[in-house]
Amino acid sequence: MKNDLVLKTLKEIRAFQDPYRQQIIKVYERSNKPMTAKQVADMLGEPPSKVHYHVKVLEKFSFLSLDHTETINGIVARYMKIAYCGVRIERSHDSKITDEIYSMVENEFGKIKDNYIDRLKELPVGKEKFRQNGSFKNGIAYLTEEQMHELTEYIEKLTTETLQHKGHEEYYGWDIFMSMIRIAK
Repeated sequence: MKNDLVLKTLKEIRAFQDPYRQQIIKVYERSNKPMTAKQVADMLGEPPSKVHYHVKVLEKFSFLSLDHTETINGIVARYMKIAYCGVRIERSHDSKITDEIYSMVENEFGKIKDNYIDRLKELPVGKEKFRQNGSFKNGIAYLTEEQMHELTEYIEKLTTETLQHKGHEEYYGWDIFMSMIRIAK
């Protein structure tokens, strides 16, 4: 089972939040299978050399890991995969790291908000349709640390296992956003 990726340095945080590398990571997440840099480049419509460079950076920081290699026409193809389950940032007293964390969180929440609004615009009009097609909830759950990890693992398992239903008429894709932060006592 994959572990959480813990970002500890400013270099790691910046390498991870790079917008182009985030696009590459999203391709790997959506495909849910090992892929070569060339396959990712084809999906992004980008030059393979550019994607290859960024895949090497992602591997260097352990964001991607080698799954296997295959020799194709005398060339060794490296199949990479996501190397982590979730991402955590180690807290620091370094103000540069703290500022970078806040910037990263703000950017991620902005992307999630924009994505939610775009999907909401695509839904049929009408209250009854909105209740059937999406919801927005916020609240506080009082959990032990073990229960919090179980919930996170359940969501990860659910999103991974249900990919097999993609494209089947009776199944709908549901964009799940989960944010967990401990509340100070």
